[in-house]
Amino acid sequence: DIFKNGTHLRTYELRDTVRFDRGRHLIRAGGEGRRIFKGLSLSPPTSGSFLFRTAADFAQDKPFSQTLTVNPLTGIPVGFPRYFTLYESGLCVQDDWKVTPRLTLNLGLRHDYFGTVSEKHGLLSSFIPGPGSTFEEQLATGAVGRVKHLYSPQRLNFSPRVGMAYDPFGNGKTS
Repeated sequence: DIFKNGTHLRTYELRDTVRFDRGRHLIRAGGEGRRIFKGLSLSPPTSGSFLFRTAADFAQDKPFSQTLTVNPLTGIPVGFPRYFTLYESGLCVQDDWKVTPRLTLNLGLRHDYFGTVSEKHGLLSSFIPGPGSTFEEQLATGAVGRVKHLYSPQRLNFSPRVGMAYDPFGNGKTS
C-alpha cells in the first residue's frame, strides 16, 4: 500500500411527509435535507505510484496514470487531509386522485437541490483548462489548481411526477 486511507463519513438528515385525505384525493407533501461531511486522509506523503498499460509504455516512460499528492505551489509530496461538506435538499407534493373506483391518477411536482462540494480549509482542487481556442489546446496547457467550487449547482431543478393505476376487472387483483 502506497497510501493508507482514513475516511470518516457523517451524514445528518431530516425528512418528513404529511398526508391529507380529502374524498377522492390523497395529497402528500414532504421535504428532506442532508448535510454530508467527509474527512479523507491519504497518507503518509510519498513519491507516488505510476500505472503503465504495457511493458513498452514502461520502457518509454509513458505512464497511463499517476497518483501523487503534492503541494501545488512547491511540487513537494505532502499528506492529503481534506474535509469536504455537501448540502442536498428536496421538496415534493403529490396528489393520488381516485378518478373512478378502477382508475387512479398520480400527479405531483418535485424539487431537488444538490449543492456543490466545499472544503473546510479551502483546499479544493481540480483541473483548470489553460489558454487555447480548442479543447485540445486548453487540455494541453491546463493544470491542477485551487478552485472554490467543482461545478455550479442547478437551483431550479423541478421534475413532474405522473402515474396511473388502472384495475381492468374491478376486483383489486389486476392493475
